[in-house]
Amino acid sequence: MSKNAPTIMIVEDEIMIAQDLSYRLREFGFNYIMQFFNSAEDALAAGTEPDIAILDINLAGKMNGIDLAKKLNEQSKVFVIYLTDRLDETAVSEAAKTEYIAFINKPITNNELRSAMILATKQLAEKGEERQGIAKGEEALTSEGIRKDEDVSIDDGLSKDIIFLRSGIGKIKVHLDNVLYIESYDGGAKFFIEETVQTKNQQYISTKGLKALEEAFTDYRDLVRISRFHVVNLKHIDRIIDGNQNNSNKPSKKLVVGNVQLQIGTGFYKQLKDQLRIF
Repeated sequence: MSKNAPTIMIVEDEIMIAQDLSYRLREFGFNYIMQFFNSAEDALAAGTEPDIAILDINLAGKMNGIDLAKKLNEQSKVFVIYLTDRLDETAVSEAAKTEYIAFINKPITNNELRSAMILATKQLAEKGEERQGIAKGEEALTSEGIRKDEDVSIDDGLSKDIIFLRSGIGKIKVHLDNVLYIESYDGGAKFFIEETVQTKNQQYISTKGLKALEEAFTDYRDLVRISRFHVVNLKHIDRIIDGNQNNSNKPSKKLVVGNVQLQIGTGFYKQLKDQLRIF
């Protein structure tokens, strides 16, 4: 088992599902070492001792995912998340012997995957199995699965327009002036940052929702809610577009931020108009 960073083993005989899992985990901020195998036999032959194992129960070959979990736990404690497209009482009974974290039925939803990973990383920390690269904030996970002061943090010793956003295994300093807009994303929020050498091709996702972020940024008045789905930085609004909604006669307005058009939600325009001094 790696002493430097936690390791996730993904054993799935459908390569597209394995690749999708990897992509989603990194989107959620779990930038751990990942190893992929398409059979239990290959996973054991590699001699890897993972911290967390995401295992398809119905693997091709002589061994299934439950058999693999038992073998892995003979070497060291592994936190197991099972995937399956069919579930029966026998499988549940056998899986219980491995102290699994969760069963996830296919097709896999983001909420189920994220929740299972949060539980796994929390238990990893509680068992004293932290490795370099596990954020200290994992210990502050609430029962609802939200990190406290982990994805977005504000240092009181710094200017109120500076925050730290989770990036890879650490955090990166971001000036709120450089935030173009924030978008509601799968129960949390995604930050879109003005491109610099430091932020080029980077995405920043927080488990905090827009409402919680609004409350955190009360001292920075240029971040304004324009709909249920977006908070924008007034400094980066280039244009307001008038039009009709969905080719109807109902009035509709959009903001242009960079090269993106964002719909202004019903009921949000009046406050925005006052703040932008539209005449």
